[in-house]
Amino acid sequence: MKIKLVTFCFFVAAIFASCSDDEGGNNKLGGSTDLETNEVGYIYTLNGSVDNASLGSGFKATVTDKTGDVVEIQLEGNIASPFVSQLPSTYVNSNGKVTISGKFINSTDGVGYVNGNGETSILVKYDAKVGDKWSYTTLGGKTLNREVISKSTEDDYYWGGMLIKVIEVEQNLPYPGFNKVVYSANHKFGLVGAVVTMEDGSVSYLSGY
Repeated sequence: MKIKLVTFCFFVAAIFASCSDDEGGNNKLGGSTDLETNEVGYIYTLNGSVDNASLGSGFKATVTDKTGDVVEIQLEGNIASPFVSQLPSTYVNSNGKVTISGKFINSTDGVGYVNGNGETSILVKYDAKVGDKWSYTTLGGKTLNREVISKSTEDDYYWGGMLIKVIEVEQNLPYPGFNKVVYSANHKFGLVGAVVTMEDGSVSYLSGY
């Protein structure tokens, strides 16, 4: 089974979302970004697995900068030895230490990824309804289609030792080896999990707390 770095990254969908065109006509997020989870130094602890095999240990994502409404988050951790050789050396060294960063808008309205051109790709809006769809075209010309597939009406998603409500968005991954990603988000805690399905049918899980 072949994996890539983005398989365990909690913002896997966002890394692929370097949008150049918003076909849905809405690439703005309102709401407040004055959140504890946006404070510099805030740490998300992460767990990840591939078909029930642990991806490694010590995974965490730290808010390293906040400029206006945009926060920069750095992911780091130690990859289990079976997977080290399958990851790009740009992000992981020979000892399995991985480091990668991304910029986001995390507000009371939703979560968006900010690409290198400063363009925002919305991952989720909390007021969206099941069946809502939107699309983006990446800087590389790939079309990303997103759809809300479920929305909790009660606390039914286990996270951080408690049950919370989530909205789940499914997105295609038009890249070699990948099929789709479903990511879960909560209006208080932002992105809380991702499930990536590969072309070979293998499934990777990631959750943060």
